[in-house]
Amino acid sequence: MDHPQKLLVIHFGQLGDVVLSLPALRAIREHFGATKITVAVGKSSGELVNLSGLADEMLTVDRVGLRDG
Repeated sequence: MDHPQKLLVIHFGQLGDVVLSLPALRAIREHFGATKITVAVGKSSGELVNLSGLADEMLTVDRVGLRDG
């Protein structure tokens, strides 16, 4: 099976939710190997994802801005 070239993971949960999702992100990384993985998270979780080393690129999103338009 061919793997996609790019993959976007979106997780706007709170910090604890993101911590609990790191094993799933690790499994995605292991399964998709050379696929470029971008993770979109809220501002409070950005540094955690960055330090995990599991994403090739990270996007921090202001969730309040999304909600309020």
